[in-house]
Amino acid sequence: MKYDNVFYFSHINSIGGCESFFYYLSLKYKNMVIFYKQGAVEQIERLAKNVEVIKYTGQQIKCKRFFCCYNPDIIDNVEAEEYIHIIHCDYKAVWFSPIRHPKFTKYIGVSQLVCDSFEEITGEKAECIYNPIVIKKPNVKRKNDGKLHLISATRLTKEKGFKKMEKLADLLDRAGIDYEWLVYINRPKNKFGKGVVYKEPKLDITEEIAKADWLVQLSDGEAYCYSVVEALS
Repeated sequence: MKYDNVFYFSHINSIGGCESFFYYLSLKYKNMVIFYKQGAVEQIERLAKNVEVIKYTGQQIKCKRFFCCYNPDIIDNVEAEEYIHIIHCDYKAVWFSPIRHPKFTKYIGVSQLVCDSFEEITGEKAECIYNPIVIKKPNVKRKNDGKLHLISATRLTKEKGFKKMEKLADLLDRAGIDYEWLVYINRPKNKFGKGVVYKEPKLDITEEIAKADWLVQLSDGEAYCYSVVEALS
């Protein structure tokens, strides 16, 4: 069987920017198949409602276009007319080098920042195609209880701006501001800030974003931040 468009992502996590990319892509475009090696059940089930999702177990794949996100480890088992690498990160802001393979015929960056960074480091051009997004505006109102309501969905790591989050919480605490800051995160680290509340990650937090006053994303290394785009939408 020869597919038109095959998208490959070796490991689909329970939450993340690439996971949002695949979900919104599956809502907009049906003429595609997603292959993966490992994946969170809830994400696989969500994707499978929209497009065909196949676990990769060593199959030989034939397609017109093969799209790879990050790890191209199955590319030698793929026979395609085009081999396209989708760049999801700003390589100037991460610790690893640009992913290359002699079979790649085209590079796509999910933002102009990504394309500029990739060209500066490699000398090769990437076409800018912004990540897809499909937002149904929630029919909810902002909370009106006198508190400042903040929300974040992010890892609490250096590259994601955790030190800045700690500083912001400290400023709010010292100013005596009554706030509630919902942080959606797996396996949270130590508590910070009097008003910070850790929440279990959910596949869709657009209603929670709509109820908040501000979405907070203080990362230094975003290529195309889905949570910010969702908040703006």
